[in-house]
Amino acid sequence: MGVAPQTVAWCTAREHPYLTYNPWLKRSYCRCGSRQADGEQPLDRAAQHALFHDHLPGAVCGCYLPR
Repeated sequence: MGVAPQTVAWCTAREHPYLTYNPWLKRSYCRCGSRQADGEQPLDRAAQHALFHDHLPGAVCGCYLPR
């Protein structure tokens, strides 16, 4: 099972920002997994927001409420 082409395109367009840190493995990852590094790297909060939220930064978040 590979990574979806849309995921790779999203990640490549943003130069593979670090989005995830796995404390058990002590590694940081971009969304598609092409960019990985040991340790906790600074995460790109703007990229996380673009991926996980559908409102402007600073607005009230209702993304995880039932609709």
